[in-house]
Amino acid sequence: RRKVFVLLVTTTRDTLAVSLEESHTKMSASFRRKQKGEDQHYVTTILKGTKPWTGGISLCSVGIKDLDSILGGGQPVGTCLLLEEDRWTRDSSLSLVKYWCAEAVSHEQLLLIPSFQDNSCAALPTAALPCNETKTGRGRQGATSREINDLVDSLPRNLNWDKAAGKAVEDGEKAQPLEILEEIEEDDSEKGLQIAWQYRKTVQNERMGHKSKKESNLITSNVFCHSYDLNGRMREQNMNHDCIQIINGFERVLQEESSGFRFFQQIKRELENFREKSKGKLIRLLLYKAPIETTAAAMPFLLTYIRTHNLSVVVLVTIHAWTCRAEDALINLRRSSDVVMQTEGFASR
Repeated sequence: RRKVFVLLVTTTRDTLAVSLEESHTKMSASFRRKQKGEDQHYVTTILKGTKPWTGGISLCSVGIKDLDSILGGGQPVGTCLLLEEDRWTRDSSLSLVKYWCAEAVSHEQLLLIPSFQDNSCAALPTAALPCNETKTGRGRQGATSREINDLVDSLPRNLNWDKAAGKAVEDGEKAQPLEILEEIEEDDSEKGLQIAWQYRKTVQNERMGHKSKKESNLITSNVFCHSYDLNGRMREQNMNHDCIQIINGFERVLQEESSGFRFFQQIKRELENFREKSKGKLIRLLLYKAPIETTAAAMPFLLTYIRTHNLSVVVLVTIHAWTCRAEDALINLRRSSDVVMQTEGFASR
């Protein structure tokens, strides 16, 4: 508990004004009588792991309930979160990334992670060393496939899955005769009655920790934000590895001229390809240790494409801000993102 960090969350003024204006127009339309076929534009499908919000917007969880509350209930679909990692400590920012990725696996959503460098590149300790101690003078940008695999292997353990599995084992051990089971089913059917003796029996069952089948099923089916244990590993829980897709081949894009637009075109092709395979699921795009200048040039095109085509995509970008050569690129990336988060540990003070 001594590893306390400061999390700063800011939103751009233009994005906030647009969202308020859109929600105002859609909310005002809901207070008048709609004609036949008029409300078809506002009907949206609720994807798994999302919940509806005002103005026809859906929210997804970032894996931390407190951070969801700060963001207004979660991350809106079609938005981008920018996470600027601390220069001296990576524990806080890496934990946020793990929670965000673990939530995608828990809801069986599609997690796309591009690899910007091949494994032959030497992993420089850019998260702990100053800029002048690296070989290039500015550090290495872009995560390798090995680093991404290490991130996937270290995803935290889902406590909700353990609770549901323990409940199933407990129900199997407490098997009862047929006459008693029939008696319990009659009590559950009368649970909604407002009778004095029935109410007293319901209160006694709740105090003893006895839950009905419907309440136990809600543990896994209607969970918006799961609980995790960073000391455990999700790979020990038979996680679905098909939900995670590591995309290679982006290292050649960074070496070309106008790499920002080339990067957007390749991301667009990958989204179109996995959109057909996702079968209507939410797609989470993680740009882990993204190159700042290339990402700053590609992000306006990417967000415009996602919102124009109404794609069910959310984006999380993690960067090392101190490795940026051009300050203008960092400012443009912050303005393009919907939410900017900066982590700071006590070691940097």
